[in-house]
Parts: sequence; C-alpha cells; structure tokens
Amino acid sequence: ISFEASNLNNYILNKNYCLNKDVNVTIINRGLDDEDKSCSFKESIKNNGNGMIFCENRDKNASEFSGETTNNIELTKLSRYVKFLSSKNLAFVKIDVEGDEENVINGGKELFTEYHVPFIMLEFDVALLDAHRTKAFEFLKFFDSIGYKISLNDFYSKYYATPKDIMEIPNILNLFLTYEKFLD
Repeated sequence: ISFEASNLNNYILNKNYCLNKDVNVTIINRGLDDEDKSCSFKESIKNNGNGMIFCENRDKNASEFSGETTNNIELTKLSRYVKFLSSKNLAFVKIDVEGDEENVINGGKELFTEYHVPFIMLEFDVALLDAHRTKAFEFLKFFDSIGYKISLNDFYSKYYATPKDIMEIPNILNLFLTYEKFLD
C-alpha cells in the first residue's frame, strides 16, 4: 500500500504496477498528514521526484525546494485507513516525507499505539524535522515510550540506541524501529 502525493512519483508507481500486474499493490494518490486538506507540492531542483509539501500557516525553509509547484496535493489522515491496514496484517511501514513525519504519525497514531506495526523504517533528518517545527528528541521519545526499539542498522540489531544516543549522531538517514514484543 503506497501513499504518494507527488504526481510524478504516482505516475511512475502506476507505470510499474501496469508492467508487473501480478503484484499485490494498492496505490493511493494522496499524501498523509494530521488532517485532511489541500496543499501545494514543490519538487526539489536537486533531486527529481523529491519534494516538499507546503500548507498555509506552516513555516518551512523552502530554499532547496524552489522548483515547479504542482497546484494542489490532497492530504489525508492515516487514521482513515487504520482498519483497512490492520486487516491486512500490516507488518512494515516506511515513512519518508521530508521532515513531516510527526504529522503523518499524529494523523494515525493508533496504528502504532494500538496495533503496534512490528517494523517501521523512518527517514530521520533533524534539519527537515526542524523545518516542520518538530522536536526531534520528543519525536523519538514517543516511539520509545510505546515500546519500539531503535536501531541504526537493521530491525534485529544487537545494538539499540536511545533517543539521546541518536540525537548525538549527525546526518542519520534511516532508522529501523522494531516493536519490542517481536524481539522475544
């Protein structure tokens, strides 16, 4: 199940799906946030297919995202899909939303607090989180407080890091979160 706000990336996903019809894929042409709304999407001039969503009343540093603006991007809350996702025995979630991770999580907290998705791969970039006014340390503590172990290497790591440990490491790209009950 893929949520994709970028029209270009959505087009590529659909082309790939058409070429590989045997795959079990659902593509939803929407972005995720903590509320339903329409926003604009700016593609990065440095990385084709990458971009950032801009909504009214949200300050961000848009310096590297000064490319073409797509008129409206529809955003929705993940909670609208929680029953559907939990009925699919969802085991893995990957979140890469250029610093808007906290809003995505807040829009579907029950997926993590009640259903405890076993594995989460999360892009973690303090500068992008700051641009969205997310307190990175508090964001990590949320996952720690609901029973997720955090690794820099893989899901079944021998070494797990605390939120404090992670904040001391610069330039982290991906974090691997495993719900602790799956480690027993």
